[in-house]
Amino acid sequence: MAIQELIEKYYLGETSLEEDDQLMELVLADSSEQYQSEKAQFRHFKELKVTASTQPFVADLNKKNQGFLFQKAFSNQLLRLAASLLLLAGGSYVIYSINDQAIEVSTDSATTKEILLQDGSVVSLHFDSKLTYPKNFDRDTREVTLEGEGFFNISKDAQRPFIVHTFQTTTKVVGTKFNLRGYANDHSIQLDVVSGMVLFGADSTVGVRAGNSIAYEKDTKILSKSIDNIPNTAAWFKKQLVFDNVELRSVFNDLENYFHVKFEIVDQDLLRCHFSGKFVDPSLRDVLSVLKYSLKITYTNKKGIYYINGKGCAQN
Repeated sequence: MAIQELIEKYYLGETSLEEDDQLMELVLADSSEQYQSEKAQFRHFKELKVTASTQPFVADLNKKNQGFLFQKAFSNQLLRLAASLLLLAGGSYVIYSINDQAIEVSTDSATTKEILLQDGSVVSLHFDSKLTYPKNFDRDTREVTLEGEGFFNISKDAQRPFIVHTFQTTTKVVGTKFNLRGYANDHSIQLDVVSGMVLFGADSTVGVRAGNSIAYEKDTKILSKSIDNIPNTAAWFKKQLVFDNVELRSVFNDLENYFHVKFEIVDQDLLRCHFSGKFVDPSLRDVLSVLKYSLKITYTNKKGIYYINGKGCAQN
């Protein structure tokens, strides 16, 4: 079996003891710099093996029991340490936690990640997000936890509802598509339903149908529902931004969500200006260049915050 296949099985906790030994030898013998993290861990495992084999209580046991106790101790050490390892996959950090077969998948500030769940559902994670889910769902429910933003395409299963926990809220569906945003620093948790119907809320839940949005304010615990079909719902997932004669207030809000950046508008009159445009798979520089040309704005980036300047516009 190839070394990469063994590593993937290893992080999922699916390797046998023989495969663990095989992987250890392959990783330690590899001359490239690709598996430096794994090499460090396996060197530590080898030291554990030598230490375990010289312990007094092991020496007093017969050979069969020695092997059993060592394998058990070694496996437990391996599982505990494996839970803390980071596997870099497609630019996203994937953390596999062996305890209770829970799996955590995380993205950084510049990458997204698509996850295929055991039931066939697909979750796409936006920047700086994390999804926690079981390796195998229960017979009665399918439950996951989201921190950040994700687009969910849920396989239909009337017997097992799909539930997403996001801070105080729960999102419950049978089979549908929706975008859910709930970053720790956001004041609200927002749900945008693309197809089907979703039950959403905290202490109580309400039904949200396709084309509608709802937000839960963390501080006031108030649900606010919109029946507007918002053009830029899940824009980051669709890789498209559409603005049809909307105020710059909405434009910059959508840009913040799409690119995960912050804007400071120096001249507040700018926010009443209107803008129309369509961008497919845009870069932030592309969008700002168009705004600069069409509305005569200027911008500077200081420590990750974009400061927007301009003289406003005649249209209010």
